[in-house]
Amino acid sequence: MGLTFVFDGITVDCARELLTDDHSAPHQIGNRCCYSYLTSLADFTVGLLSCSKLATTGTTPGQWVKDNFEKKFEAVETKSDLKPKDLLVEGSPYWQEIQEDIRLLDKLSEGQYRLWQEHMIREIDNLLLGPNSNIREDLANPADYIFKVEFTSHPKLQALVPESYLTKIYTAVFPESGGNAEAKAAHPKAIREFFTRNVVAHILIFCWYRYVSTCGFLLSKCLRWPHCTRASLIEVGASEKWSLPKTEKGVPEPHSIWMLRTIVMPNVLTPILQKARGEHEPGRVVRNELQDLVACDRYKTERELVEEVVSLLGRGKDRAARDKMAQFVVKCNQERTPAKFSIGYADIFKTEFETGSKKMGHVLKQGGWNWQDYEKACAEVFPYLFQ
Repeated sequence: MGLTFVFDGITVDCARELLTDDHSAPHQIGNRCCYSYLTSLADFTVGLLSCSKLATTGTTPGQWVKDNFEKKFEAVETKSDLKPKDLLVEGSPYWQEIQEDIRLLDKLSEGQYRLWQEHMIREIDNLLLGPNSNIREDLANPADYIFKVEFTSHPKLQALVPESYLTKIYTAVFPESGGNAEAKAAHPKAIREFFTRNVVAHILIFCWYRYVSTCGFLLSKCLRWPHCTRASLIEVGASEKWSLPKTEKGVPEPHSIWMLRTIVMPNVLTPILQKARGEHEPGRVVRNELQDLVACDRYKTERELVEEVVSLLGRGKDRAARDKMAQFVVKCNQERTPAKFSIGYADIFKTEFETGSKKMGHVLKQGGWNWQDYEKACAEVFPYLFQ
C-alpha cells in the first residue's frame, strides 16, 4: 500500500474554488487573501501528484476530491473517541502543546503573519455576524459575545495570544480604506474576543487533527499536510524545539527527520496555468490538466521517491533518507534540471506503529520556473486574486 496524504479541509476548499471557477468567495475577498489561495493550490497539487491516495478532513472537500480525482480519493474514517474539547482539560498531555503553539504566534515571520492575516479576513467575512450577534454592545464579560459560529470561550488560553499577533491581525482586518463594514461597526471588545477565540479554536483543531491522525485514522501510512497557517507553527516550533545546526546566516538547517524533497511545484503548475490564459473557465482547464497527469501517472518516479523517503524516515533511518534525497538531486542536475529548493512543512507518522507524530518538512523543487513565475501565471489566470 502506498502513501496517503491527509489535507486540512480548508486547503482543499481553497484549491476547489480556483479549480471550479467558483468566484463567489475569491471575488468577495479579492487580493486580501491571494497568498492563501496560491499556497493551497500549490499544496494540493504536490499532494495530488506525489501520493498514492489523498484524504481530507471535512465532508464537502472530501466529496469534491472523490468526484474529480476518484482514483486518488481515500475516505478518512476514525476509530478515536477523542473530541476537541477533551484537549482543553488542564493537565492533560495536550494542554501544554496547545499553550506552546499559541505562544509561537509571537515568533512568526512577516510572510507567515501574512497567511494568518488572510485566514482571519476570511473568518471575519464568514463567521462574525449571525442572527443573534451582539457584537456592537459593550459587554462587561467578553465571554458573553455571540458570533455566527460559537467558538468555545477559554479565557486562560485566549490570554496567551500574543499582543504582537493581535496587532498585526487588526491592521490587516481594518485597513485605512475598505474592509468588512460589520467588523468596523463592532465594539473593540467583541473584535478582540473574536480574534482570540478564533485563533485558539484554529490551533485546538490543529492539535486534535494531530492526535486523531496519529492514533485514529484507519490508514496504514500517512503524511498529514496541514493548512499553511498551521504549517507555520511546525516551522517555527521545529527551530524552537530542536538543536539544529545553523547556516552562516544563522538560519537553522532543516532536520532530515522532517525534510522531504519532491519535484512538483512550481514546475508543474506554471506551464499548466500558462495554457489556461485567456480561457473562459481557466480553473476547469487547470483541473483537466491535473486529471490527465493523475490518469497517466506522469509523476510516478517522484511519487515512488516520496514513498520511499517517508518509509525510511518512519523507520528512523534518517541518514538513508537523506542519502536517497541527495542521489535524487544529483540525478536532477545530471538531467540539467536546476536544483533550487524552498522549504515547507508537514507531519509524518505511521498510524499502526507510532503514538506520536514526528515533525518533517517538504522541500518543493523549483526548476525552470520559480515561485515568482507561478505568482505571475496565477495573476494572469486568476486576476481577481490580485485586484
